[in-house]
Amino acid sequence: MQTVAIKLYERLKEKIGSEEATLLIDFIDERVKGEVATKEDIHELEQNISTKMVELEQKTFTKIAELEQKTFTKIAELEQKISAKIAELEQKTSAEISSLKEKIYLLDKRVSDLEWKMKLYFILLAVLIIITNPGALEFFGKIIGVVK
Repeated sequence: MQTVAIKLYERLKEKIGSEEATLLIDFIDERVKGEVATKEDIHELEQNISTKMVELEQKTFTKIAELEQKTFTKIAELEQKISAKIAELEQKTSAEISSLKEKIYLLDKRVSDLEWKMKLYFILLAVLIIITNPGALEFFGKIIGVVK
């Protein structure tokens, strides 16, 4: 780079003079130094980016851990609510089953009472038919074999 600056100076010195060439070269040199990144600048930038990446990674892991903990807490809360709801439903179901068993028992008792009454009504109806109808008495007698 230095040889290029010397060659440029020599050419400018021929065209515009020694003092102006020196001023122009110094001006260009200062501009280039101000705008061009050096290896040190790049290394410093690289270090800054690396540091920021590490910080971001740590923040990310911390946030993931927080979200994971919140998720586990929420899952535990939901499991408790579900367990409580299941227990409540089991209790209600058990009460309903007991109520239905009681109703079935009462219906079974009523059916048994009705069966007994129906048998009694059938026997009374048969006796009434036999008593009130003389032909029926003779008919039943023939069937049973009592009357010939």
